[in-house]
Amino acid sequence: MPVGRYLDVMQRLGGVLADLLDAAFPGQTPGQIIEGLTALTPSQFREIAIRLLGVLPEQALTIVCAILDADLRLVKDRLTPNELLEVWTAFWQMNDLSAFFQNARKALPAALGAKKAAPGGSSA
Repeated sequence: MPVGRYLDVMQRLGGVLADLLDAAFPGQTPGQIIEGLTALTPSQFREIAIRLLGVLPEQALTIVCAILDADLRLVKDRLTPNELLEVWTAFWQMNDLSAFFQNARKALPAALGAKKAAPGGSSA
Protein backbone atom coordinates (compact mmCIF):
# COMPACT_ATOMS: atom_id res chain seq x y z
CA MET A 1 0.00 0.00 0.00
CA PRO A 2 1.53 3.34 -0.96
CA VAL A 3 2.13 5.85 1.84
CA GLY A 4 -0.39 8.32 0.40
CA ARG A 5 -3.18 5.76 0.44
CA TYR A 6 -2.23 4.68 3.95
CA LEU A 7 -2.51 8.30 5.11
CA ASP A 8 -5.87 8.70 3.33
CA VAL A 9 -7.20 5.59 5.06
CA MET A 10 -5.96 6.82 8.46
CA GLN A 11 -7.71 10.15 7.87
CA ARG A 12 -10.96 8.37 6.96
CA LEU A 13 -10.56 6.14 9.99
CA GLY A 14 -10.49 9.24 12.19
CA GLY A 15 -13.86 10.25 10.74
CA VAL A 16 -15.26 6.78 11.34
CA LEU A 17 -14.07 6.84 14.95
CA ALA A 18 -15.75 10.22 15.42
CA ASP A 19 -18.97 8.77 14.00
CA LEU A 20 -18.77 5.82 16.39
CA LEU A 21 -18.23 8.12 19.36
CA ASP A 22 -21.20 10.24 18.25
CA ALA A 23 -23.36 7.10 18.02
CA ALA A 24 -22.25 5.77 21.40
CA PHE A 25 -22.33 9.11 23.21
CA PRO A 26 -24.73 11.41 21.35
CA GLY A 27 -24.29 15.10 22.06
CA GLN A 28 -21.52 14.61 24.62
CA THR A 29 -18.16 16.34 24.75
CA PRO A 30 -14.96 14.32 25.22
CA GLY A 31 -14.84 15.41 28.87
CA GLN A 32 -18.41 14.26 29.44
CA ILE A 33 -17.64 10.92 27.78
CA ILE A 34 -14.63 10.31 30.02
CA GLU A 35 -16.55 11.37 33.12
CA GLY A 36 -19.47 9.13 32.17
CA LEU A 37 -17.21 6.13 31.57
CA THR A 38 -15.79 6.39 35.08
CA ALA A 39 -19.25 5.84 36.59
CA LEU A 40 -20.78 3.55 33.95
CA THR A 41 -23.54 1.27 35.20
CA PRO A 42 -24.32 -2.11 33.60
CA SER A 43 -27.53 -0.74 32.07
CA GLN A 44 -25.67 2.25 30.61
CA PHE A 45 -23.06 -0.11 29.19
CA ARG A 46 -25.82 -2.15 27.51
CA GLU A 47 -27.34 1.02 26.02
CA ILE A 48 -23.97 2.05 24.57
CA ALA A 49 -23.35 -1.45 23.21
CA ILE A 50 -26.77 -1.52 21.52
CA ARG A 51 -26.16 1.88 19.91
CA LEU A 52 -22.76 0.73 18.65
CA LEU A 53 -24.14 -2.54 17.28
CA GLY A 54 -26.44 -0.44 15.12
CA VAL A 55 -23.56 1.34 13.36
CA LEU A 56 -20.43 -0.76 13.89
CA PRO A 57 -20.94 -3.35 11.10
CA GLU A 58 -21.44 -0.66 8.44
CA GLN A 59 -18.50 1.37 9.74
CA ALA A 60 -16.25 -1.70 9.87
CA LEU A 61 -17.14 -2.53 6.27
CA THR A 62 -16.46 1.08 5.28
CA ILE A 63 -12.99 0.85 6.85
CA VAL A 64 -12.21 -2.47 5.15
CA CYS A 65 -13.34 -1.11 1.77
CA ALA A 66 -11.23 2.02 2.25
CA ILE A 67 -8.17 -0.09 3.03
CA LEU A 68 -8.84 -2.41 0.08
CA ASP A 69 -9.67 0.54 -2.19
CA ALA A 70 -12.89 -1.33 -3.03
CA ASP A 71 -16.29 0.09 -3.88
CA LEU A 72 -18.49 -0.20 -0.79
CA ARG A 73 -21.70 -0.71 -2.77
CA LEU A 74 -20.10 -3.45 -4.89
CA VAL A 75 -18.77 -5.26 -1.84
CA LYS A 76 -22.14 -5.05 -0.05
CA ASP A 77 -24.12 -6.21 -3.08
CA ARG A 78 -21.86 -8.85 -4.61
CA LEU A 79 -19.49 -10.45 -2.10
CA THR A 80 -20.31 -13.01 0.53
CA PRO A 81 -18.62 -12.62 3.93
CA ASN A 82 -16.30 -15.50 3.02
CA GLU A 83 -15.33 -13.91 -0.31
CA LEU A 84 -14.61 -10.61 1.44
CA LEU A 85 -12.42 -12.45 3.96
CA GLU A 86 -10.51 -14.12 1.10
CA VAL A 87 -9.89 -10.72 -0.51
CA TRP A 88 -8.82 -9.25 2.85
CA THR A 89 -6.45 -12.16 3.51
CA ALA A 90 -4.82 -11.83 0.08
CA PHE A 91 -4.51 -8.06 0.53
CA TRP A 92 -2.91 -8.47 3.96
CA GLN A 93 -0.41 -11.02 2.61
CA MET A 94 0.58 -8.63 -0.20
CA ASN A 95 0.78 -5.58 2.07
CA ASP A 96 2.17 -6.99 5.29
CA LEU A 97 3.10 -3.97 7.40
CA SER A 98 4.52 -5.94 10.34
CA ALA A 99 8.14 -4.94 9.63
CA PHE A 100 7.13 -1.29 9.26
CA PHE A 101 5.33 -1.23 12.61
CA GLN A 102 8.23 -3.04 14.33
CA ASN A 103 10.70 -0.48 12.96
CA ALA A 104 8.40 2.43 13.83
CA ARG A 105 8.03 1.14 17.40
CA LYS A 106 11.82 1.01 17.75
CA ALA A 107 12.32 4.49 16.28
CA LEU A 108 9.50 6.22 18.16
CA PRO A 109 11.19 6.54 21.60
CA ALA A 110 14.30 8.06 20.07
CA ALA A 111 12.25 10.47 17.97
CA LEU A 112 10.19 11.55 20.97
CA GLY A 113 13.30 11.92 23.15
CA ALA A 114 14.95 14.14 20.57
CA LYS A 115 12.03 16.55 20.60
CA LYS A 116 11.75 16.99 24.36
CA ALA A 117 12.67 20.46 25.55
CA ALA A 118 15.54 20.62 27.98
CA PRO A 119 14.40 21.52 31.49
CA GLY A 120 15.26 25.08 32.37
CA GLY A 121 16.41 25.80 28.83
CA SER A 122 16.19 29.30 27.45
CA SER A 123 14.44 30.43 24.32
CA ALA A 124 17.29 32.74 23.37
